[in-house]
Amino acid sequence: MKLRPGLVAALLPCFLLACFEPPISESVQIRFLAGNLAMVGVTVKLAHGDSLQNNKAVEERVEAFRRDLLEGRDPWARRLRAVEPVLERVVLDHEKGSLVRVTRKAAFEEQERVSRFFEDTLIQARVERRELESELTLVPSRGGRATRSQREQFAEKRGPWLATLSRYFASVGALYDFLRDHPSHVRPCYELLFQDLKIGE
Repeated sequence: MKLRPGLVAALLPCFLLACFEPPISESVQIRFLAGNLAMVGVTVKLAHGDSLQNNKAVEERVEAFRRDLLEGRDPWARRLRAVEPVLERVVLDHEKGSLVRVTRKAAFEEQERVSRFFEDTLIQARVERRELESELTLVPSRGGRATRSQREQFAEKRGPWLATLSRYFASVGALYDFLRDHPSHVRPCYELLFQDLKIGE
């Protein structure tokens, strides 16, 4: 992929779903500017209302991602901070009091920093500068060792996740102990647990 300064380098749509509006859609735009400057733009759109089809799991996922966006803890914000931009702009769009779109734009004095932007993804990026043009190469990664950022994220989330998992196992164990001692409660209990499961549909 060879591009002259000022042209769009890449547009990467993510989470595409064919049947309805995706709950979270993301796109990345890269521009090589005059000199050795580069600009990375990221747009995240969040579905809301009827487009979520009253799916509680999807609603919770979108809401959790919305909080991360508002607090600057989403993956794109972390990636942009990691490459230390000289200029950054964030635009938050709300609809009916709810965040529906976030646009981040960051400028870099070295085009080679674009490669670092993708370090914790499954995409390998390489930038080669020539006199009149710059070349950006994007190839799928086969994976490998976790990056420092990924290790930090894992360490941060591991404790709370293990604590939640431990509570879950303890609760399930207590439930089975109760049902073992009160067999007449087995059927009503499972009917309550799986009342939203529609068999055969």
